Amino acid sequence: MQLSCSCQIAKDRDFYDKTGKMVLMNRTILSLMSIAVLIIGLAVFLRLSGEDRLSLSAQEVGSNQSIVKIGQHEFLAETALTTAQHTQGLSERQSLAAGAGMLFVFSPEEEVSFWMHKMQFPLDMIFIANGKVIAIERNTPVPNSSIDPDKLPRYSPNQPVSHVLEINAGEASYIKVGD
Repeated sequence: MQLSCSCQIAKDRDFYDKTGKMVLMNRTILSLMSIAVLIIGLAVFLRLSGEDRLSLSAQEVGSNQSIVKIGQHEFLAETALTTAQHTQGLSERQSLAAGAGMLFVFSPEEEVSFWMHKMQFPLDMIFIANGKVIAIERNTPVPNSSIDPDKLPRYSPNQPVSHVLEINAGEASYIKVGD
């Protein structure tokens, strides 16, 4: 019996410091638990937020341009960050290349209203919140230049947005709310 007891003491001695506290075992268990928590946390984060974040992604490709991906559709978008850029938008431009657009960024999210003042071509407007398309205004027409700007229609979703993507009319035909 003493032999088995001395073997047990020899094993236990490796796990205790001079004060009798378990050291190595606590560190090992704590390290393994920390790694497990990190892995589980990362997996949960990617699972829960990955789909929302990946349905709309914007990758900066220049000082004021981004590649915006909604679902399987990509657009090269000029980025409008400031109030002056928001106000000017695409007004007074003659056209927009196919697959191009303007991405209006609002941080923090805010309620917005867009109009077609001084526009030369029709647009699709895609309103985005929390990484998802929440509303689409399709084929917004070029206004008659004789209409008083105060009487122009306003296009607005019913909730705050983080982004609005303006693209050529018809290019949002394959995009739907929820993308």
